[in-house]
Parts: sequence; structure tokens; C-alpha cells
Amino acid sequence: MIEDYQGDSGEDKSRNAVGRGKSLLHLLFFLFYVVLVSYLIISRGPAMKQALKASDFPGAFRGIFSGESETYPATLYYVKFLNSGAYSLCPYDVDVSFTGESPFHDALEALFVDVPESVLGDGAINTIPSGTRLEGFSVSNGVAFAALSEEFRSGLEASPEYAVPAREQILLTLERLDPSIDRLVVLVGGEVL
Repeated sequence: MIEDYQGDSGEDKSRNAVGRGKSLLHLLFFLFYVVLVSYLIISRGPAMKQALKASDFPGAFRGIFSGESETYPATLYYVKFLNSGAYSLCPYDVDVSFTGESPFHDALEALFVDVPESVLGDGAINTIPSGTRLEGFSVSNGVAFAALSEEFRSGLEASPEYAVPAREQILLTLERLDPSIDRLVVLVGGEVL
């Protein structure tokens, strides 16, 4: 009876080898799938990419996520003035450049540059003064602190009607990234505006 279970025949050994080969092939496909899904998840999440860049992830894979031209979608707010003189803030999905700083930094940097053609074509404008640069940013207890360049202050002094919508553009863009943000403090040259 013991001989029946030992599998001495060549046919049994062949079946076992084929079974092990199929198992190995299934394992390889599973590992490939895990790596592919992980790459797609990581490549779509700016915060994950930032963490990956800062980690000791193998250089061969880290290079996939580097590059100055890499972008991802973010919602930025622009202003539409109505015939009555009132205005509305409108969300637009825009491709922003991944800088490695933070999603807040990336979105604000994109908001401070030229308005995309698709936004202009829809009748919206940017009320944030041209040349404004982000010099620092932090969030604490629902308050966003944005240190901006002198161009922000001087531009709003030249066009005071843009002061409120410009601040609202920034706040709504930040709120879209973190709904817990409910207040914005703008600093220029260390002074609160």
C-alpha cells in the first residue's frame, strides 16, 4: 500500500513538475499585477509620489516618478465677473506640475502663473496679480498661512477691486485639497494683509 502513495511512476513525477511550473507562473503573474497596480496608485497620488521620492525606494523605480514635466490634475478656482459687477468663483480642473513640495504648493504655483486657454475661453480670469510667487506655506488648525511675494500687495493696490476675489481664489483652491481649511492668512514681507 505504501508504494501506491509514493508516486514512483514517471507519469506522476511529470504531473508534479507541471503543477509546480503552473504555480510558479501564477505567482509571477500575481507579482507583476501587484507591481503594476502599485505603480498606478502611486503615480496618481501626489502625496504618495512625494513620499516615494523622499524614501529609499530603489533608484530604478524612483526614476519613473521624477521629471520636471510630470503633471497631475487639480481643481483651481478662477473668477467670472457678471454684467451686474458681481462675480462668481468657478472650479476648473487643470494639470499642475509635480514639484515634490506638496499638493498645496503645486496648486498655488499653478494658480499664480498664466491662466489656461480653456479657462480664458470660458470667460474666467485670474484676479491674483501677475508675478505673484509663493514664498512659504503652512496649515495649522484649519488656518492656511501663505507667504506671498511683494507683487501680490502691489498688484492689489493697483486693482483694489480684485483684493477679495484674489483671496477667495486662493482659499477655495486650498479648501478643495483639504476641506478642513476654513481660513486664509496672507503674509507679504512678514506682514499680514
